[in-house]
Amino acid sequence: MRTSTRMTLAAAGAVALGAAPLGAIFEEWRWIWYAWVAIAAVAGAHLLARAARLPSVLVPVAGAAGLLVYLTAVFSPDGALLGLIPTPDSLDRLWSGLAEGMADVNDYAAPVPATDALILLTAASLGATAIVVDVIAVTLRKPAAAGLALLALYAVPTAVVLAGVPWILFAIAAFGYLMLLMVEGRDRLLHWGRPVAAPGPQEGPSQADPDADTPSPLTGQRIGAAAIALAVILPLLVPGMTGNALNRLTGDSGDGTGTGSGPLNEFAALRGELRRSDPVEVMRVNFNDGKPTYLRMKVLDIYNRGGFSRSRIRSSQFDIDGEQLRDLNTGAVLGRPYTTNIQLTDNFIDDHLPVHYVPTRIDDIGDGWSWDLDRAVVVSGDQVSNFRYTVQGTIPEPTVSQLEEVLPLPSDTGDFRRELALPNSIPTAVQTTVDSVTKGLSSPYEQARAINDYFTDGKQGFTYSETTLGNGNDVLADFLKNKQGYCEQYAAAMAIMLRLRDIPSRVVVGYTPGNPAENGERSVTTNDAHAWVEAYFAGIGWTWFDPTPLGEGRAAPPDYAPRPQASQAPTATASGAAAPTAGPTANQLPQEDLEAGSSGDGADQGGVITPQRLLVAGTGLAVLLLLLLPALLRLGSRRRRLRTAGGDDPGAAARAAWDEVVGTAADYGVPVRASETPRALARRLRQDLNLDTEASNGLRLVALAEERARYAARPGVPGDLARAVREVRRGLRGGSSPRRRWRATLLPPSTLRAARSGSAVRAASASASMTRLGEAVRRPVTPRRR
Repeated sequence: MRTSTRMTLAAAGAVALGAAPLGAIFEEWRWIWYAWVAIAAVAGAHLLARAARLPSVLVPVAGAAGLLVYLTAVFSPDGALLGLIPTPDSLDRLWSGLAEGMADVNDYAAPVPATDALILLTAASLGATAIVVDVIAVTLRKPAAAGLALLALYAVPTAVVLAGVPWILFAIAAFGYLMLLMVEGRDRLLHWGRPVAAPGPQEGPSQADPDADTPSPLTGQRIGAAAIALAVILPLLVPGMTGNALNRLTGDSGDGTGTGSGPLNEFAALRGELRRSDPVEVMRVNFNDGKPTYLRMKVLDIYNRGGFSRSRIRSSQFDIDGEQLRDLNTGAVLGRPYTTNIQLTDNFIDDHLPVHYVPTRIDDIGDGWSWDLDRAVVVSGDQVSNFRYTVQGTIPEPTVSQLEEVLPLPSDTGDFRRELALPNSIPTAVQTTVDSVTKGLSSPYEQARAINDYFTDGKQGFTYSETTLGNGNDVLADFLKNKQGYCEQYAAAMAIMLRLRDIPSRVVVGYTPGNPAENGERSVTTNDAHAWVEAYFAGIGWTWFDPTPLGEGRAAPPDYAPRPQASQAPTATASGAAAPTAGPTANQLPQEDLEAGSSGDGADQGGVITPQRLLVAGTGLAVLLLLLLPALLRLGSRRRRLRTAGGDDPGAAARAAWDEVVGTAADYGVPVRASETPRALARRLRQDLNLDTEASNGLRLVALAEERARYAARPGVPGDLARAVREVRRGLRGGSSPRRRWRATLLPPSTLRAARSGSAVRAASASASMTRLGEAVRRPVTPRRR
């Protein structure tokens, strides 16, 4: 194998292993298959370019072309020529997908879901990294400098993952870099010839100086391996570092609390409040207009297979105490103004401020607060407790007639990418339920109202229970089957159903109004922690629904979505139009389902080529090549010997022809004795196998050529040795059984015997190397005899 080929493969392998730390960013490992195939596409293009002897400056161009073809075939085949060749349309789709991936980077907090856009961005980035590493390590022959590019792959997760990158992922990436150095070091030594090993213990003073300091060719690699091992092991044992082994053994988190200090999931905190055996008061609220309503705190607008989570806060206004707040609730209708006084108690500890929707002014909260326009929440850099503040604002109160006039959002809108996004696999139970509930309803409001009533009308058998935990795909499927859960499951299920009907939705976590107390105030306790849903309607804005069947007195439903006991659910429109099916969401790439190559309704959406198909095909091809490897090796050696047998060097021709005859005899089960001369072996084969005239003459010619090559002053015989070998092979094959022929073709004993011999030689060499290494370690500590 050529040096450039080895280095190209080593560079690609280093990048593939160096991508392992990125796994700490994602919630699942589906992305890595796409990334590895992208790296393989780059490496394949580099190998082809170097095999074609292209100038070095064109090799990275070929790698970029290979990467572009791969990305086009997988992520934008619809706009490409033949699904492979990039076109302006396909390039525009790729660019849109990359831009969407960058937006996801800004929106999501690690660990992030493996969205199509993020997979595209990761595959493209790792493909580009493979090109850079190849240029540095192979073209410029500076593999050590290529570690800077690989270090960037490790720096990204360490910068964004609060819990840190697991040490095993670092070890995998470090091994890839070490492998690149080892391959380059071996090739560098081969330029000087065979490496000279240190003298063995059996050599006397006359042969080598036993005290000589003879370096081993692998000294640098050993130092690198030791350094990597220390880098992995020491942080595990140093107290004070995040998640070190001593802390885990002692139960200490490093902060003195013993409980860890990572961020608490919003729903986990909600469950903790609801499950308190002794509920405590968290705030006192004075609704000046006398009409209680919910208090919002956090908005969860991202959904993946694991459940709902909130995207990264983008604060736009600081020190908002007494300032007018701007609202981006585009098209919101005018509603009921309010002024609410809120007193937080010592039991309330959070970095989000409870407010109604939508606040326009907040007084007496002090400095350090910021206003998130997208979600209308107030957030601080520190957790707060025990203070009083006043909130002013307007609660939107659209009428039923206004909501019924709302039209569906355009399918190409990009304003609600997060609030419409869904993973590729939604449980069938969820899709079936929403289709049944919204059948015959055409307007967004009618569909939302029907979904809300489905959970709250009491006719479907849904009950409130705190035994169900989680809001991911599997949990929601069980929730719809068992029909019991608490606010987390109800809010998550309705939000998903709204998204399946192309209605933007998000889950809100906060508190219900609480219970009446003295002085006209209401007492809000941990039992009042709650989650509900907000849906967006064009021209109206964000509108809230509460699908949880709470007990009497706890819920405060809006007038446009009362409990069905008080009013009938909406009926189908007069036109009787069928409900529109769920279409593509705004954040999905043109190929919606990269995993299955089709959308949820079974329509074919993907291209012919996907990474899964490539990997399956590649795995099958690799297995087939592995099974055929002995036959391929035997075929290669036969062709090489026949080519040498027909060459101009009579000595080499005779040895190659004789080796092929001996190998062929072994393949067809003819015993070959090492003590036999060529003439004796030829005589025995002619007698035992009853060869025909052509095969006998060919065997006699090859044996004569081998004899003269061994013993004569001038080797060489008149005749075509290559043809003679072919005749001998034909004769041996003709006298064998079909089973023997198949074995000689697929599992030739001569090749297997050579492999065993080579393994024995390598094992002996490795044993000698270990002996020399042990001697080198023992020598400095062994007293010398004077």
